[in-house]
Amino acid sequence: MYQRRNPKTGKRDGNWYISLAGDRITSGTEDKAKARALEHKLNAEAWDRSHGLVVPKWEEAVADWIQQNPVVAGSYNAKKMIAFWLEPLMGWKLSDITSKVVHKLVTERFRVDLLQPVPANSTANGYVAFVGRVIRSGSNLSPKLTYYPKPAGRDRWLPVEEWRTLAAAMNSDLVDICLFALSTGLREANNMEFRWPWLKDNDTWALIPPEFTKTAKPYGVPLNKTAQAVVRRRRAVAVRHPELVFLNAGKPWYAVSLCRALKRAVQASGIPEFTFHGFRHTFASWLAQKGVSHSIRARLGCWATATMADHYSHFDVESLRQFSEVIDGILASNDSHQKASA
Repeated sequence: MYQRRNPKTGKRDGNWYISLAGDRITSGTEDKAKARALEHKLNAEAWDRSHGLVVPKWEEAVADWIQQNPVVAGSYNAKKMIAFWLEPLMGWKLSDITSKVVHKLVTERFRVDLLQPVPANSTANGYVAFVGRVIRSGSNLSPKLTYYPKPAGRDRWLPVEEWRTLAAAMNSDLVDICLFALSTGLREANNMEFRWPWLKDNDTWALIPPEFTKTAKPYGVPLNKTAQAVVRRRRAVAVRHPELVFLNAGKPWYAVSLCRALKRAVQASGIPEFTFHGFRHTFASWLAQKGVSHSIRARLGCWATATMADHYSHFDVESLRQFSEVIDGILASNDSHQKASA
């Protein structure tokens, strides 16, 4: 402990400086006894924390998680989750954040049900999983968090005939975003947020920035002829958004509006339960049926595991185009079959 020397009097006075983990910080007091007590308290807390004897608070654990995972923390989805949880869990000790606490907050926000699977459950599960990651990263705790049931149809894929039946029950705005998802394999969020500046070289491929990807890495996506035709249609619509490619009656798509619109089309078409995520499964299933290898499907679908991202980094966009165009062939062959039948 020490006081700084006053340049005018040459004497030491003012606030006492204390030592905390080898660093000098001000105690904020001129009382030596209070400063010494504070020094002992802070150093004891630091020692306990370093030896796992103190359970940190939520905001402390989030700060540590961000420091440990700077790339992932900078992604679009992570920023949304950090912002969502920061205020309601501010000041909470990690040991007090139970499944009951988490689900009360999530249920109020997403209007989900632990027993009834609804489309919002998939999004809600992502927010629940984020809490678990932060708690495990910031402590030796292993939280037992309950997840919501997935909606029916989420993991189902469509035969070509069912896609045609479903498309016939959609309006043009819904058809375009669904067909683009089917022909690219992009995630729901990437389709809703797909932007004009992402399109490159006369709309032959797209570059999705890292802040809009699940892995916080940029995606280069080849656009097959089907996807390019969708983009041309969007360019020709009367009302165009300055940034977003896909609109719903002139307004941006949101998860709720897209879910409702697709659900109405599914019910009108008479096909079994199906959700927007199913287009991603359909994309992968059609490629697999045509003999496209697992490694190529993983790269085209931008699957999020680190091993996949590392292993498939040597592929460039153009080398993937021939595989992406398999979807064109499947849709075209179905068209020819329908005309022949007619």
